[in-house]
Amino acid sequence: MAKKKPNGGSSRSHSSLASVYQLLNLFIDESAASRPKVRSSGPPGLVNLFASFSVGKTTEPPDHFMATVTHGIEATYEAGGEVAVRITGKFLLLYKPLRPVESDLDKEQIIEFGKTLALVDSWPYWRDFTQWITTAMGMPPIRLPIAFPSNIEFK
Repeated sequence: MAKKKPNGGSSRSHSSLASVYQLLNLFIDESAASRPKVRSSGPPGLVNLFASFSVGKTTEPPDHFMATVTHGIEATYEAGGEVAVRITGKFLLLYKPLRPVESDLDKEQIIEFGKTLALVDSWPYWRDFTQWITTAMGMPPIRLPIAFPSNIEFK
């Protein structure tokens, strides 16, 4: 059982959650993209990243977790311009425990699970998808950082 901190939080950290749960499967569930009316040959100007997530236990097998992560990006191609490109992708991630889990995660730990493991594990797939879809739309690819950025807005 996880030890409780005096303030009521859990002592489980990102590294301890990562040592308990392993990503088993990842699926892209749905995606959407809108392209600009006017084509641009240059890279986007302002890029806004946003994400949301939910995490819950699966019923079968009962010790697995399913995380749903929606990544999104909005980009403008002109200074002060309207959003020209909006891309979203919804990923489903299935996690299994590496060893028997002694207790369920509390609400705070589930939020931490989503913000750390699920977002970080889905990031490389989202990054690749974003570059692929912008290229497929005939636009300059939007290149996202390799490492998970800290400036993501949670919706």
